[in-house]
Amino acid sequence: MALAAAPAPASVTFTDCVLRADTSPSARATPGLGGNTSMNLTGTATFRNDSDQPLVIKSALIHVKDGYDKPLFDLGPYNIPTIPPKQIRSVSMSYYYPGAVSVFRFSSDLVVTSAGGPDTTLSLTPQSQAAPGKSTGSNKVPGY
Repeated sequence: MALAAAPAPASVTFTDCVLRADTSPSARATPGLGGNTSMNLTGTATFRNDSDQPLVIKSALIHVKDGYDKPLFDLGPYNIPTIPPKQIRSVSMSYYYPGAVSVFRFSSDLVVTSAGGPDTTLSLTPQSQAAPGKSTGSNKVPGY
């Protein structure tokens, strides 16, 4: 009697996440209380399927924090129907932010499933968001 091989666990990398102030003519910063400004933020969150089989991100909740890791707001949850093996997919994000913070840090909680496998819950930080004192290998600063 042959046993069926157990499906490999879902493997995902949160590769990048960026929010920027929308600078289109229709999006203007407005004065807020205490001299703060409000702004329309737009950006993307990018995920890579590191496994050898297609997977589905059933839920991606993006946590947005200030540069000191103080929670500001959450974006999502987002659903990414299918990510082929070794491929990346991005989701577009937008948010009206009533504050003046311009440097953001990110983390995410994902519910991922692959063919025949159970749901897997992952908490990830973007690779592009290097730990203090470590280089990201590029000059892109998350949140700018």
